[in-house]
Amino acid sequence: MIRNTQYAIRNSIFRSGFTIIELLVTVAIFSIITSVLLVNYPKFSSRILLENVAHDIGLSVRQAQTFGLNVRGVRIGATDIFPTYGIHFSLGGGEVDPSDRRHFLIFADILPNAQNPTENNKIYDKASNCAVQGGECINLFSIQTAERIYLLCANLKSTGATVENWQTISGADCSLTSLDITYTRPDPEASIKGTSAIHEPGTLFADAEIIVQSPREERKTIVVWSTGQIAVE
Repeated sequence: MIRNTQYAIRNSIFRSGFTIIELLVTVAIFSIITSVLLVNYPKFSSRILLENVAHDIGLSVRQAQTFGLNVRGVRIGATDIFPTYGIHFSLGGGEVDPSDRRHFLIFADILPNAQNPTENNKIYDKASNCAVQGGECINLFSIQTAERIYLLCANLKSTGATVENWQTISGADCSLTSLDITYTRPDPEASIKGTSAIHEPGTLFADAEIIVQSPREERKTIVVWSTGQIAVE
C-alpha cells in the first residue's frame, strides 16, 4: 500500500507542469496581446494629449472669467482699476506670434481708456505685447505639445452648424482670424467678439468654439457660450 502511494505521488510530479505545446500557445497569446497594445498606444497617447490641451484651454477661459468677476485689480500709476478681463486667440499673426497656432493669452482691457476701462472695446489691443509693462497682456500661454489650434468658430451651436457645413448656414462662421472672450463685473455673461472675412471686427456672437487638432487629425472643441458656460466636447 505504501509502495503504491509513493508511485502515485512520483507519477503525479512527472505529469505536472506545461507541455511544449501549452507553452507555445501561451507565448503566442502573450505576443498577440502585446502587439495589439503597442499598435494602439500612439493613438491612445495622442488622444490623451489632445484632451489635456483642450481642458487646459477651457481652464484658461475660466481663469479669465474668474479675473473679470472677482475684482482683480490692475495698478495704473498710483491708481488701482478693475477692468474687464478676457482671453484672446489669433490665427493671423501679430505680436502674440500665434502663426504656429500654439499661443493665446489672458488680457486686461485697459486700452485705450485706462481711467474708465469699463467703456473700452472688450478686444485685445496689440499696442503693447506681453513683454512690455503697461500693456494689456496678463498671461501668455503656449501649447508645449504637437497639438495646435485648428479653427476659431462662432455661432455653430446657436445655428446648429458643424465645422463641415458652416458655410451653408447663415450666421455660422469658422473663418475667424481672431477671437476675444471677455468678462466684466458684475455681469456673469461673456462678450464674444471675432474678426473674419464675413464678419466685421468687433461683431458679437452667441457662442464660440476653439477647435484643437492633434498630428493624427483628431479634434476636440472648447465651447464658450455668452451665458458664461464653458465645455469641452
